[in-house]
Amino acid sequence: MLGYLIFAVAFFGSLSAAYQDIRTTEVSDIFSFMMASIGILLYGSKIFSSGVLVYEKYLYFGLSLLIIIFEIILASKEFGNLSEDFLSERMASITFGLVVIVTLYLLSRAYLLGTLEIILRPLASGIALLGLGWFLYLLGAWGGADALILGSLGFVIPNIPSSFSPIFEAAWPFPLTLLMNVFIVGSVYIFFYSAYEGLRDSEVMRKFRSDLKGYWKRILHILGIYVVFSGIAMFYAVKSLNAPFKWSFYLLLAYLPLLIGLLILYRFLNFVQNVGMVETKRVEELEPGDVLSEGYKLEGRSEGEKGLAGCFIGGLRQLFSSVHARLSEGSFVHDLLSRIDSSLESFEEKVGYPTIVGLTEDEIEKLREERSEVKIVHGVRFVPTFPVAVLVSFTVGDIVFALFSLF
Repeated sequence: MLGYLIFAVAFFGSLSAAYQDIRTTEVSDIFSFMMASIGILLYGSKIFSSGVLVYEKYLYFGLSLLIIIFEIILASKEFGNLSEDFLSERMASITFGLVVIVTLYLLSRAYLLGTLEIILRPLASGIALLGLGWFLYLLGAWGGADALILGSLGFVIPNIPSSFSPIFEAAWPFPLTLLMNVFIVGSVYIFFYSAYEGLRDSEVMRKFRSDLKGYWKRILHILGIYVVFSGIAMFYAVKSLNAPFKWSFYLLLAYLPLLIGLLILYRFLNFVQNVGMVETKRVEELEPGDVLSEGYKLEGRSEGEKGLAGCFIGGLRQLFSSVHARLSEGSFVHDLLSRIDSSLESFEEKVGYPTIVGLTEDEIEKLREERSEVKIVHGVRFVPTFPVAVLVSFTVGDIVFALFSLF
């Protein structure tokens, strides 16, 4: 039963985030927080299966139910089911505080009962995936919502539940399987999404054909390098490994059209992203979450390429802001995060800002005073990849292991 609950939280939580990403292009961090906290609560319930007093069980499950109810209310706001007045900042602060208290209590109780591994496993898995996801965000590989969802899935599914038996179950840890499946499913999704966006726009195709005329010289240079190194490899295979010259030569020739096709495909996908997914939009029509194209400078953001230090500081501010916005004013944690944020802000202006960061309401107001229209980048909405990757991981298993097994 617990295994099915874990799958439901991971799949439907990421599916809800994907729905919001498709509907509004902006994903609230409440979905990531909700998945991570419920994952910890579910694994924590194993600690209370034996060796504890009855009243402790009732207290734990009562607090867990209260946390889940609060989180459902907060998540409902994101879909517009409840009014903003009904949801006070104090509710978010109470929910966050309850999760921290329950997690600390679980750690101490598990330590006393000798079952610390039960709660450490989801914590270690979640922190590791969150750290990796946040690092990719700082490098501009994807958005902050993607990093948070990846981390929250680590808290929910540190290992495959015994209720499920995927076809290809790898020997390495399950978080690694999930990570590789996310990247593989994401690559296929990005390919078809970009191809669809490019092929449906006749203007993009016309510009791409014109661009391809000048790209052939670069293709010929790359093919020349390929022929030289492949010739050396073929000579070594024939002389040292006694490989048949005829089949080695045919193999070299067979990869030529494949290499040309991959080079053209790579150029096409980059062209679609840089040309087909850029739109000129009036500032009055901008919405929070829209991502500006390169070449615009906002206060607190640097122009052009960002160094790793700048990406780190900007990403750190984004992480603090997501927690800070949900805390009630006047609390100790709220005031502490405010002081940290103000200290980082001055430094951030010097070193830069992460690349994939949506506009805030304040930034849109500033743009209204400076410009009439701007260019925004649509990009690929990557969040829908996560529920698909979860489903594949629980049914098919590890895609990489499956490919090795088949070939």
